[in-house]
Amino acid sequence: MQLSEQLADYAASRFDARRPLLGEKGRELDAALQALPIDDAVLARYFCATLPLTDVFDTPFDVLAAHARHALMLRESRPETAALPEDVFVHYVACPRVNNEPLDRCREALWEALAPRVAGLAAERAVIEVNYWCAEVATYQTTDGRTLGALGVIAGAAGRCGEESTLLVSALRAVGIPARQLYVPWWAHCDDNHAWVEAYAGGRWHYLGACEPEEALDRGWFTAASGRAPMVATRLFSDFGCAPEDVLMRSGCSVTVGVTQSYAESSPLEVRVLGADERPAAGATVSLEVLNMAGWRPLVTLTADDEGRCGAVLGHGSVRVHASAGALMAEKDVDTALVSQVCLALSAARVSESNSGWRAIDVRAPRDHPAPSGTLTPEMAERGRARKAEADDRRRASVASMRAHAEALAARAAGLRPEDDAAVVARVLGGALGNADEVLAFLCAGPEPERLTMLAGLAEKDWLDLAADVLEGHLA
Repeated sequence: MQLSEQLADYAASRFDARRPLLGEKGRELDAALQALPIDDAVLARYFCATLPLTDVFDTPFDVLAAHARHALMLRESRPETAALPEDVFVHYVACPRVNNEPLDRCREALWEALAPRVAGLAAERAVIEVNYWCAEVATYQTTDGRTLGALGVIAGAAGRCGEESTLLVSALRAVGIPARQLYVPWWAHCDDNHAWVEAYAGGRWHYLGACEPEEALDRGWFTAASGRAPMVATRLFSDFGCAPEDVLMRSGCSVTVGVTQSYAESSPLEVRVLGADERPAAGATVSLEVLNMAGWRPLVTLTADDEGRCGAVLGHGSVRVHASAGALMAEKDVDTALVSQVCLALSAARVSESNSGWRAIDVRAPRDHPAPSGTLTPEMAERGRARKAEADDRRRASVASMRAHAEALAARAAGLRPEDDAAVVARVLGGALGNADEVLAFLCAGPEPERLTMLAGLAEKDWLDLAADVLEGHLA
């Protein structure tokens, strides 16, 4: 075995704990796992035991098995990947999931595109090269809240920051470089939020902006902003190898790990919650919130322990601490630069003499404190600008080629389905860009007029990653 007995035992234990929820699916998985080589089975079982339950039911098992086989291939063939601690390998190379994107066999396609490009490069340079490639295939575009996977982003040549970073993390993992998506749930000094990427190279984590390549790591337009972040975190899908102090929050099967201290001036904030009887409110829910978009937005939601305590490392600035248990609640505004401990006493009264009516509050954003950044010489900056321009030209040429292909497919569809509205067909196939062949395959698979009606009723983003066989099921 390449993989440890510790991981095998962890996967088996978690799988057995989940078995009552699996029903007949559990027996199907047992049979499929038994057919795999031992290391493949351990890693595939780990995926089935720890990924969201919807992944286990909705994702074909061969997709999860392919992710396991690809990760093990990297550990077998790349000395840098083989040398990684097992928990780093499992969480940041092998794990199929980055965000809440659909799972598919993207790693194999990404490996085929990138392996020749990074061959022989030192890890830091390989990270930079992968990011240049990402800039060649996608750029920023604001979209709706559904997260495209890597292949969907490539098909549309664009994505919001959460999708760009999903693409880059997937691409780095595909070539054996540990990577993770980092996010600030909400800024404290301005509205909105952001996501970026960290890659593990040269024995430490480096940050970079996805699809925003530079000639040095630890740089990005968000360097200054991240140094003012109230919280920076990443998401895992198990606690394998995690020390208890590493886990900031659990939500379903996901584990949130805070890394705020790597970016911002920060310190621990300990919260203690007491019940109406002044005894510790074990199990109370505590939300740490910042002001954003004219409301208090949660950074993280914690659960009080048996002593009524919980806490997190936060950037310095104003935070609202909100605690609740059943119908009881309490809240307090604190400045984390000045306060390290806060105690809340739960009460049934939302309004009292002390908090009735309007009251003034002074909300302070974290002070300007840029995160640590890499050095870029004038020569490096000039080379980076030239290479970024080349990447942009390649992406635009690729988009033009995809559009021309979609137009040709629309003309073909007009001959095969003359009864369809040609303008609607052209709009759907043009919107599908790199996924236009799959759209056409569904559209022309039968005579039903509902085929175009179904396609036209989807969100535009859906055209980029839909599968014809899935739509056939819905049509039937």
